[in-house]
Amino acid sequence: MLSVAVSLDPKGENAMQYLVFAVLASSCFFNSEAFGQPKPNPTLRQWSDLSGKFSITASVATWTDNEVNLSKSNGDSIPVRRSKLGKPDQAFLEAWISIQETKQDEAKVQTLIDNIATAPEASTESLIALHKEQSNLVAGLIASIALATSTDFKKLDEAKRYLDATLLRLRKVQKHLPDFHKQTLVSALNDSAVISLRQKRPDVAASLLIEAAEVQPEMHYSVYHNMSIMLSIASEDGARMDLSEAKRKQLKKFLPTVAPTLAGLQVPKRFLYCGQFDSETSKSPPQNVPTDQQAALRALMLWPELTCFFCSGTGRKPCPNCARGVVTIKKMEVLGFDSRGEPFVGPKNYNVPCEACKGAAGFRCPACQNGRLPFND
Repeated sequence: MLSVAVSLDPKGENAMQYLVFAVLASSCFFNSEAFGQPKPNPTLRQWSDLSGKFSITASVATWTDNEVNLSKSNGDSIPVRRSKLGKPDQAFLEAWISIQETKQDEAKVQTLIDNIATAPEASTESLIALHKEQSNLVAGLIASIALATSTDFKKLDEAKRYLDATLLRLRKVQKHLPDFHKQTLVSALNDSAVISLRQKRPDVAASLLIEAAEVQPEMHYSVYHNMSIMLSIASEDGARMDLSEAKRKQLKKFLPTVAPTLAGLQVPKRFLYCGQFDSETSKSPPQNVPTDQQAALRALMLWPELTCFFCSGTGRKPCPNCARGVVTIKKMEVLGFDSRGEPFVGPKNYNVPCEACKGAAGFRCPACQNGRLPFND
């Protein structure tokens, strides 16, 4: 594993967020299937035009935004406008270009991941720019983790947006070139599930984890771990996760009888983001992981979601007895006098501070510290 020097204030609230990316920068796991050689050239296939009347057996040589050069077995190169290709061929080409652009930009992405430790905002912005400018399959994944693990809760929707776009690209790759970027897709599905849980959409999260299990039958640890926690929370008395019975049954069906392990680590009951992605140049997972549990998880490119789900990261729970610290009471009072000068009495509304919360409109969350959970239970 490469060593990465990080200079941070250990007491800073974002210190742990930046440290995880120091480890992400030092090792990205290599899925041997992703860049294996199931075919001499995966693009060697029959290409057809929109009408379906003309076709050619060839492979992709080069491309531009508007044109692709198809190379025949005899060496001849035929330029074709991309818009003239059949729709299935256009989709295949788009998936292939995503793979190639990701490969070409791998060194740049790795450098940006390295720099997140010391320049998180600038590096994340560069990853987002690369995600927007190219059909990169990894930049959006890493940027979304940086945004989601930020203590700025307003960035969660932004993280979800980039992750959704990345998932769209990865699903196209999986459809047309299933031997590529399986681990990247599993990580994106897993992370999108965790973000969906933060957005209080447990059924959506369950569907995403089930999709990840279908992509990679040998279930990834993060997927298993997050499925298990969902089922555990949903089965608790007074559970705060509104998971439908249908999704519970589906999750139970996919859970393997033998749980995957993480080198003997005792992982706390926290949802995990996964930053692992397919790479030609990255190293294998470390054999000797650190003894510290958090450092060990970071070395495996896993990061716990420490936002308190009970209070949605606010650190407070609203008082159920009032509205913004105020309750309305009625008092019987003299409302006026009749023609004979006799008083008539009726109820009159008064807004007074709530006795339950002393007018504070809520209570300090008992499950967390300012909206953040401790690493260990």
